[in-house]
Amino acid sequence: MEPNLPSSHYGSKGASWALAIFATLAIAFCAAMVSIHGRHYGWALFVAIPYFAGFFSTALLRLGGVQPFLPCLGLSIGVAFLLCLLFLIFGIEGMICVFMTLPLAFPLVFLGTWMAFLLFHRPAPVAPPGLLSVFLVLGLALAIWGELHLQPISPTYTVSDSVAIEAPLPVVWDSLLHLGSLGQPADLLFHLGVACPQRVDLYGTGVGAVRVCTLTTGQLHERITVWRPLHELAWVSISTPPPLQELNPFHKTDPPHLHGFYRSVSGRFELQSLGPQRTLVTRHSSYQHHLFPAAYWRIWCDYVARRGHLHVLNVLKHAAEERAPGTAPAAQRPRMALR
Repeated sequence: MEPNLPSSHYGSKGASWALAIFATLAIAFCAAMVSIHGRHYGWALFVAIPYFAGFFSTALLRLGGVQPFLPCLGLSIGVAFLLCLLFLIFGIEGMICVFMTLPLAFPLVFLGTWMAFLLFHRPAPVAPPGLLSVFLVLGLALAIWGELHLQPISPTYTVSDSVAIEAPLPVVWDSLLHLGSLGQPADLLFHLGVACPQRVDLYGTGVGAVRVCTLTTGQLHERITVWRPLHELAWVSISTPPPLQELNPFHKTDPPHLHGFYRSVSGRFELQSLGPQRTLVTRHSSYQHHLFPAAYWRIWCDYVARRGHLHVLNVLKHAAEERAPGTAPAAQRPRMALR
């Protein structure tokens, strides 16, 4: 049987719950502010702080006596949700990014809770909870300091998607050069604030031409670097607008990670003839992001990029297939006006 030390030794049970909640929230919130205002969205913010929230709150709960694991876990999850709520109330974050953080943060909250439970809520605690909690706070401070002074390298990622279009190669190439309005997507993701391509305009021809992709968050300017008629169109990005518009029920918010943390690097369309009336189009996008752990945030970035690819490729497919019956080759038709 686990010992239940008298509350007079450790303090009242209610006081330990209140201390666990408010002390953990205060330290975690302040640590998060240091990272965010230092423009560092990385290991300290997304890994160390969630682990700290689970460990520290569970450790302080021991001051009121030994607790079963489920109440400890419930307290830790409650503290994590309150921390997310504070981000929204103070206009520091939006609902989209909070939602994307949860799959990464809550396993770490669980791990921190479990480790503190094994240390402090078992028959023979290895050390006073206050002592190890002090070391944990110092460790959190060290993690934040290290991230503020160490700049990790941001890798470049490439996403590729293809679509088969029932139209001859010249028609597809000409449709690609004159995409124009892309219409309104049906994808729910874009209605939640994620940057959605609305229009593509091409100014000039050949290498050096300018491609302007209008998104719901601004304009993406690109310079053509490869112009191989009927085969390839490639470019490098000159500017990148914010990747999304944050939703916040309390404030109109514009967090730092929307500016400079995601950068479009380059893009490319490749066309391949599959027969007289069938063309394969492949869209490549290369990007960088400055969010860590990089592998986790790549999952979200790749997903958003693929949804954007699907929208543009579907518009191209529809436009080319509408023009395919009885359409003359692109070289025999006048160029469409760019608007």
